[in-house]
Amino acid sequence: MDSYDVVVVGAGPAGSTAAWRAASAGAKVLLVDKAVFPRDKPCGDGLTPRATKLLADIGLEHQLERFHRVNRIRLFHGRRTREYPWPKREGFPTHGYVISRMRLDDMLVRHAAAAGALVSQGSHVIAPVIDDDVVTGVRVRSGGREEEIRSRIVIAADGASSVLGRAMGMVPNVGSPLGMAARALIASERPDDDALEVYTIRHHRGFALGYAWLFPLGNGLLNIGMAVHGTDPRWREVGLTDLMQLFLNRLPAEWRVPSLAEIRREGTLKAWRVPMGLAVWPPWSAGILAAGDAAGVAKPTTGGGISKAIQSGLISAEVALEALDTATGPRDLSTYEKRLEDTFGKVYETGRRYLRVMSSRVARRLLLTGPGIRLAARKMVGQADA
Repeated sequence: MDSYDVVVVGAGPAGSTAAWRAASAGAKVLLVDKAVFPRDKPCGDGLTPRATKLLADIGLEHQLERFHRVNRIRLFHGRRTREYPWPKREGFPTHGYVISRMRLDDMLVRHAAAAGALVSQGSHVIAPVIDDDVVTGVRVRSGGREEEIRSRIVIAADGASSVLGRAMGMVPNVGSPLGMAARALIASERPDDDALEVYTIRHHRGFALGYAWLFPLGNGLLNIGMAVHGTDPRWREVGLTDLMQLFLNRLPAEWRVPSLAEIRREGTLKAWRVPMGLAVWPPWSAGILAAGDAAGVAKPTTGGGISKAIQSGLISAEVALEALDTATGPRDLSTYEKRLEDTFGKVYETGRRYLRVMSSRVARRLLLTGPGIRLAARKMVGQADA
């Protein structure tokens, strides 16, 4: 039976970063994922300046320079268009990148392995191992056989439908913010640009509490998609694919964007849900910490999650390392709550209040006015990298 200091389940940005951090500190680390890398992952693919800085801080700055750089945000509301540079913040770059999750996640897995983490791909974690109410490992199925892997601490970074989270009762709290998103990767004849484009979504039901996006990956390749807040009752009967069709209809004919039917045939149209605003609380149990989407750390205003996944991965690894050196060990990991609250709590509470206000009919009417558009635009740009 193999035994490790830390087993990380899920090799997305949260899991791979956690594995890198723990392995860099000298811990014996196993990073497990059911996929074989590189693999596709539905996402907006945009790296904000904050995500760019975090990746630079862990040693990936020069690798990022291979990808498509973006220097501003362009907002569309009806016929109105406004452009904004990234907000200037001390210590942060004023640019980001667009990079497919296939390439980003593969880069992060390799980075964790280079730091000393053992990587097990194509391995399905099916359950936690529990002894005396403490998680002490995981059960893994790989190649038609099952095995038990022991670990002093487990980090669950296995996504919004976390197997380990469900098993341990670490699921999104009732009433917590939830986003629904869909994206497609398409080839076009649109000239490459250095802006992330964000569009308000209008339907016969009015303006959605959400947005559409168009992010350039370079060489005419685009990530287009949309996100709506599941707490808005007007959108429960409207499919994301219907909204995608409306968005495609807005794009210029000269770009030669494929039809929705063609996009479906290509297989890049994918939808997913995004628990947001620290939706899983508390995000730990004895012997186990949740990170990334498994902890619901995405921003409640925009649903953006890459930078927050990386941050939560780093924090979870640091808490795990500290616990390994304390008398209480993995049984009491409550410092993780405090670290996440200190990092995200104030901004996320403001975001949750903003959602409640914007869900009202009065606020939706305000969005139709010039001042309302400018207010929403400033909020969107300010929160894009908060």
